[in-house]
Amino acid sequence: MKHEHKNHRERLRKRFFETGFKGFAPHEVLELILFYSIPQQDTNEIAHRLINHFGSFSAVLDADPADLMKVSGIKEVSAALIKLIPLLCSYYQLDKVYGGKNFASIESIAEYCVYKTINETRERFYVMIFDNTMRMLAYEPLSEGSQGEVSVNMEQLASILFRYSGSNFILIHNHPGGPPTPSEEDIILTQKIYSLTAPLNKFLIEHLIISKNRYVPIMQTLRSKGYDFYSF
Repeated sequence: MKHEHKNHRERLRKRFFETGFKGFAPHEVLELILFYSIPQQDTNEIAHRLINHFGSFSAVLDADPADLMKVSGIKEVSAALIKLIPLLCSYYQLDKVYGGKNFASIESIAEYCVYKTINETRERFYVMIFDNTMRMLAYEPLSEGSQGEVSVNMEQLASILFRYSGSNFILIHNHPGGPPTPSEEDIILTQKIYSLTAPLNKFLIEHLIISKNRYVPIMQTLRSKGYDFYSF
């Protein structure tokens, strides 16, 4: 029985090396992943249980670790491995497309931020800091919380800005549970941060609201509507 188990794993790995995931069923992809955290058990049955419990391959990868471990056969090591996969894919894509490069536009920055926040389930603020050539110097978290309750601590923001030499920065604010529509509070916060940091030679160049694969650049949107209370 152990010999059959070993041969099955070898056959599945060989298929993967020859064709990638072409022809693989969702449970077979999970099965292959679980080879590396469950060395002695039949991962085929466990993979089927995961798919049946959560409904799809992507839902398994998106599941909370505690919920994953409620499925028979899944321990902490396997839950960690499963959660690693989507984050690793996102990290790879970001580095492949943007690693070490200067950003050419707000659009390219927004695309980067969409990748960074795609797996977020809580509302968060981040700050990106750039040098004068728009090379990213830092991507730092500012705050997190329940939807509609996240704010920016000005002292913390100032501390982060002066930790780096770059003079340009962007705020990123994700809306994981709704559309990327700026609230009145978002607009007021944008005005406040710009007015407080510009005299310090730290310039807010955009505030991005992101929801899944969509985004709204607040400052660009305001300018297009004729707002003139910024000195850009």
